[in-house]
Amino acid sequence: MSALVALALAAGSIDPAALRVVATVDARYLSYNVEMVEVTGGRFWKPYREGPAKDATDRYSYRPPLDLANARLVKLATALGPAYVRVSGTWASATYIAARDGNTVPTGFTTVLTPTQWRRLSAFAKATRGEVVLSAPTSPGTRDGKGVWQPQQLEALLRQSQAVGIRVAGVAFMNEPNLIGLTGAPAGYSVADYARDYANFARTVRRVVPSARLLGPGAVGGASLGPIAALGGVRTLPAPDLIAASKPNVDVYTYHHYGAVSQRCATSGPLSTTIADARDPEWLARTEETLSYHAGLRDMHAKDVPIWVTETAQAACGGAPWAATFVDTPRFVDQLGRLARGGVSAVFHNTLAASDYALLDERDFAPRPNYWAALLWSRLIGTKVLNLPNAVPTLRIYAHCLKDASGGVALIAINLGTTAAAIDFKGRGRVYAMAGANDDRAVILNGTLLTLGANDTLPPGLGNGVSVNGSANVAPGGVVFVALRQASAKACR
Repeated sequence: MSALVALALAAGSIDPAALRVVATVDARYLSYNVEMVEVTGGRFWKPYREGPAKDATDRYSYRPPLDLANARLVKLATALGPAYVRVSGTWASATYIAARDGNTVPTGFTTVLTPTQWRRLSAFAKATRGEVVLSAPTSPGTRDGKGVWQPQQLEALLRQSQAVGIRVAGVAFMNEPNLIGLTGAPAGYSVADYARDYANFARTVRRVVPSARLLGPGAVGGASLGPIAALGGVRTLPAPDLIAASKPNVDVYTYHHYGAVSQRCATSGPLSTTIADARDPEWLARTEETLSYHAGLRDMHAKDVPIWVTETAQAACGGAPWAATFVDTPRFVDQLGRLARGGVSAVFHNTLAASDYALLDERDFAPRPNYWAALLWSRLIGTKVLNLPNAVPTLRIYAHCLKDASGGVALIAINLGTTAAAIDFKGRGRVYAMAGANDDRAVILNGTLLTLGANDTLPPGLGNGVSVNGSANVAPGGVVFVALRQASAKACR
């Protein structure tokens, strides 16, 4: 018996009409980050093409403000929509919200957001059908002489957002507050201090933008992060204490997940990564381990509110060198499948167009392999998640209702193995089979290289697929979407 046949038999034949709904995701499930430093300009993770970092300060390189009016950027981002656009991150915490253009950087901040830059972000969000997610400035410049956080800068950000027509979907307080030693908070900052400041934050949001949701705590990592951070000398506040201290309760429970740290920040140790991890089932399972930890905290302290993963990518610190290649695409799609099936409502990829883990190359906004996968997901995958257990560790299969097709079912298969596999299903469908090309820096879809056409038109093959009957092959390291429009699934009506 061939390995391909063995895997097909182990996976079993899928009856799409018999599947039931196990979760429902947000219509903006696949969202992304435009870091605040991209809007203002500043130092962000240094691309590998610029050479290895000489020391910790050389991990970054300067970028001018992102051209948010660029026609290609707007067109490609619109194709992914609707999405949430999170303008936040570590850099947002120390950004001064200026009342006019030309302000210098005040003491206690590292950069300035001007009204003109914010109008450009507003125009981008409107053009791409984006709803904006923000976080509060919390750097030393926002605190009084006793270290108590003051809300004036947050109010300025929210008022400016209203003035330029930004729809604020949600606001978080402090970025990754469990890593308190890296946030710029005062020495000795405690959970009680956080509770006091969070309450002030919540009052400000409710008063200025009552429709915006309170997000939090936005902690990064799972149960093991504290001991690992301690080894690096970083002081932490436990995530369970932070969510318990968040009163009033959050409207959306948020956290960040990175399965590893790129070699910019860790060349060895428990958070380092190598290319061998890219398709390792145990490494990929870290996604579910972190989700399980945070879902438990949500259930304990804010039961029934949605869960958003507001930052995730191949690796923290800008991604590993292969984050920009098809080598990372199986992880990218598998993570989307795992999180949806696990009850996460929205996933924010970090980033849209900055550093090596971006969906688009920051130099010319050319699509990277993960962009093409994201585009197929946004076109084919609906909001209802269906039950489909995985019988083979190296053949990951997920099922959703097909987008905009009553009774239709979409299957997603990822082959983590080194030999070909197949999935069997009842009925006819259309397959979209992805594979790497050109040293994995491009994508072949159903045998055709994906490239933008004249005036950046999207390839016509993205909408066609190849007809299949009862089975679809999945190449080693490949990703396959199958659209079963005539499945007649009651769960999808």
